[in-house]
Amino acid sequence: MLRIALIYIFVFMLTCFNCIAKDSHVYLEEGIKAYKEEADFDTAVSKLRKAIETGLKDKDDIVKAYLHLGFAYMGKGMPAKAEMEFGNAIKLQPSLKLYPEKHSNKIISSFNSIREQFVASLAVISNPGGAEVFISEEGSKLKRIGVTPLKLDSLLVGNYNITVKKSFYLPENTDIFLKQGKENRLEIDLKPGTAKLKILSDPPEAFVFSDADDPLGTTPLSVEIPLDGSMKIKMLKEGYLEKELEIKVSEDDISITGFDEIIKDESKEIKIELQKAPPPGSLRVTSEPTEAAVYLDGMNVGNTPLYLESISPGKRNLRVSYPGFASYVSKVEINSNQESVVEVLLGGKLIISSIPAEAQVFIDQEYKGIAPLETGRIPSGTHEVMFTKENYRDISKTAVLKDSQDMEITGRLIPIKGSVSISSQPSEANVYLDGEMIGKTPVFIYGIMVGKYNLKLEKYGYQDWKKQIEIEESKLWWNSIRLKPEMQ
Repeated sequence: MLRIALIYIFVFMLTCFNCIAKDSHVYLEEGIKAYKEEADFDTAVSKLRKAIETGLKDKDDIVKAYLHLGFAYMGKGMPAKAEMEFGNAIKLQPSLKLYPEKHSNKIISSFNSIREQFVASLAVISNPGGAEVFISEEGSKLKRIGVTPLKLDSLLVGNYNITVKKSFYLPENTDIFLKQGKENRLEIDLKPGTAKLKILSDPPEAFVFSDADDPLGTTPLSVEIPLDGSMKIKMLKEGYLEKELEIKVSEDDISITGFDEIIKDESKEIKIELQKAPPPGSLRVTSEPTEAAVYLDGMNVGNTPLYLESISPGKRNLRVSYPGFASYVSKVEINSNQESVVEVLLGGKLIISSIPAEAQVFIDQEYKGIAPLETGRIPSGTHEVMFTKENYRDISKTAVLKDSQDMEITGRLIPIKGSVSISSQPSEANVYLDGEMIGKTPVFIYGIMVGKYNLKLEKYGYQDWKKQIEIEESKLWWNSIRLKPEMQ
């Protein structure tokens, strides 16, 4: 029963409300008729006042009631009250204007004098232009009112909050008090912002790399790109073809090579379809020296010698590194059902010989052995090679070794020498050094290698003369020998 009673009460109240609303609209029409057709200003004021008091709901009807109430007061010779009603109408509809085709100059002058007190103009300019402008009065919600450059001449005097937005720029927000009787001007310099993209892939969890092969993460992945900037990325997933994208952000949009859609929003989610890869291939990597670290597309996959199977076809980035050596970097083509072989020679090799042979060899002050010899792989660059041998002057040579180069280098040593001068009595004796005849006395020989020698003089009818001598660098060994006759 209570529920039924409440329904009756609601229906009764709704009916009364509709009656009141209907009555207020009737009063409005009767008031306008009394003013326009009958010039009965008192009746017009009475009817229009009742229309307002009984609850006109439509904003346009309320504005119409206040406006005609002002007209009626002007007819009654009461301009002060007329201006008050004109002000009520203008507050509800600041864009309201009167024109001489329909109204007297006296009414227009009174109306405009009030309008100037309540209405201000505003010019909004942004750099760059084409930005959206939003406005709100105190306590109201933001409302979009246009695009810069923008001129507004129907705003009420007072405080406003202005927000200027443009895609790919940071929004600007400011408070402004609009003054009457002058053009209020607001100039905004927008600061460049960033585009925010969320990159998804089908299938998900694809690896994403920069164009410098730096890993960025896996999809879904969010990236930010500054205005007028660009970013190159590539997407990798086993079993799928590599996908390369170049993202460019301009003032108007985001363009992505390899993606058909032009993006107008500064925040967007894009989905990249990855294509199934053909059957995989394999890769074999060897190196000298061995145990070099192998990186494929930036990931460490093992040490040489290395065999990798089930690799997606396409161009892959290969890097082989060994401590102390310059890294080997290249792109390797992986083909379906085929083995790609990469043989890497890190650094270079020196093939060393000496004249005369059997000189000791030092590289960068480290002893390496007796020439001739070959080094293993050594780092490329500049190396000092020193040759040393007894009774010869040490020499050093500079080797500038390039990657993968086998470089021959020969050390030509210069012997250290002295001189010998020998005379005898009698003369014409045969002179021997270490059993080799070098002449007859008197004899002078320049340029004998330093060292110890067995010296012998022979002459028929005389005893042999023997002695061990030592030739020293840049010195003369001299002797005059008196031979003894043979014993009879």
